[in-house]
Amino acid sequence: MKRFKTLIGLMMMLCALVVSEEVNVLIVYIVAAIVHELGHIIAAKILKIKIKEISFDFSGLRIEVDEKLTPYGTELVLAAAGPFANFIASFAVCIVMKKEGVDIISAFEAAEKFIDTGEANFAGICVFFVMSSCVQAVINLLPVKTFDGGRILYCTLAGVSDERIADSVLSVTSCVFAFMLWTVSLYLMLKMSAGLGIYIFSACIFAITLKDSSFRDFNSSIEKY
Repeated sequence: MKRFKTLIGLMMMLCALVVSEEVNVLIVYIVAAIVHELGHIIAAKILKIKIKEISFDFSGLRIEVDEKLTPYGTELVLAAAGPFANFIASFAVCIVMKKEGVDIISAFEAAEKFIDTGEANFAGICVFFVMSSCVQAVINLLPVKTFDGGRILYCTLAGVSDERIADSVLSVTSCVFAFMLWTVSLYLMLKMSAGLGIYIFSACIFAITLKDSSFRDFNSSIEKY
């Protein structure tokens, strides 16, 4: 049942992206997402971390490792590898653009045209890829449970204090930042006509975060009795 709900939600988000974005724009965004996940997978191979399962949910591809066999420091590096890959790829594309003599102002104009019409051009694709990669990296670094930033925060706190403290702090930061992300996406959609897919993504993350937090509080109240 859990996998069925996850699949339905993922399909809703993908449909919203397809409807609200040009196909070429969507392809470039997906490429940036693939770069992010490859960062995790390559890091797992280098660190010799055993991957238990790779699955999809509202936040994208999820890579689950055996927490009992993986030190917090190692898992922290694994979580940071995805955003790091996005930043490295963005930096590499910027170097290519510089070598090709692409003017910054004209590049952003080309990117705006690419986003609006989907018209493929080298400068527009490069700039949009850099923007997509950086946005995905920054969002994933937010201290939300389903994001890389949430795992980084948890591993940091659990490594220096206690798992219960880390879990409590992460529950609070997850609700706060998930709400902020949802609010920003709502504003962008209503005021700036941003994509519907981003709003659905943030709304799903916020709903899941609230549900997990409520379920945890319910369990804690039961344990008291």
